[in-house]
Amino acid sequence: MIAPLTLWMVLIDMSGRFSERMLPDVVTKLWDLREAGRTGEEIAVLLGWKKTAVLAHLDEHGGIRPRWGRNLSGRSLSFEERQEIMIWNAQHLSIREMGRRLGRSHSTVSRELRRNVVPRNRYRATTAHRIAFDAARRPRPGKLEAAGLLRDQVKAGLKGKLSPEQISGRLRVDYPDDLLMRVSHETIYRALYSRSRNTLTRGAVSAVRTGRRARKARRKATGRVGRIQNMTLITDRPAIVEDRTVPGAWEGDLIIGKANKSAIGTLVERSTGTVMLLHIPDAKHR
Repeated sequence: MIAPLTLWMVLIDMSGRFSERMLPDVVTKLWDLREAGRTGEEIAVLLGWKKTAVLAHLDEHGGIRPRWGRNLSGRSLSFEERQEIMIWNAQHLSIREMGRRLGRSHSTVSRELRRNVVPRNRYRATTAHRIAFDAARRPRPGKLEAAGLLRDQVKAGLKGKLSPEQISGRLRVDYPDDLLMRVSHETIYRALYSRSRNTLTRGAVSAVRTGRRARKARRKATGRVGRIQNMTLITDRPAIVEDRTVPGAWEGDLIIGKANKSAIGTLVERSTGTVMLLHIPDAKHR
């Protein structure tokens, strides 16, 4: 049996650098909310964070979800599992017994007690989680970090106002047999926007044709802003309209000119193909 005072001291262990931002489930929820189209202020309210903390976190990673912000359930020890190990270790349970209770290999527990502990101190869940958190955040060398032909081609593509997707595709065409000249568009985005992985120059970042300083979240279809209320989708229109047998069904669209400086509305009668063009005065379509 562990002494009540010792158990109390173990359970209230707090590390100066530990915070809930180190918990994968909290960080995962933050990025899930962002990808759902939530604003930084809305995310802060839902998580109980300060707005500045949310914006600083997003800015640090350039709007790109970090690896430790993904759902890696089962692949690494959770904070709750580390709390269990802390208590059992204070109770002097064997490593094999800890592993049996956790449903993990005893080597996983042994490695945890060996790696994630401060020298000359007892194993603490918060300290161990912070050490593991820092290790997960440590940036590994990126493919575009070293100077060379690949990096030069990527920078040239960005200066030529090509998107990362276009650059990645162009490299496959220009160097079909050279696997060292392959790079995914995600790698380019990370090299551009992530502070910890920013391996391209500021000039390359400013050359991105969108002009953004961080990657914009991809909104899900259910969370789009500006959708017309009670709108009927094209896929839901009646079959009689799709057959074009009965006149009177019109289909509208909007053509916006360069830099949003002009716009034309189009109306097409489905049965006869009659087209009507509607001039929209400047700024009325914005």
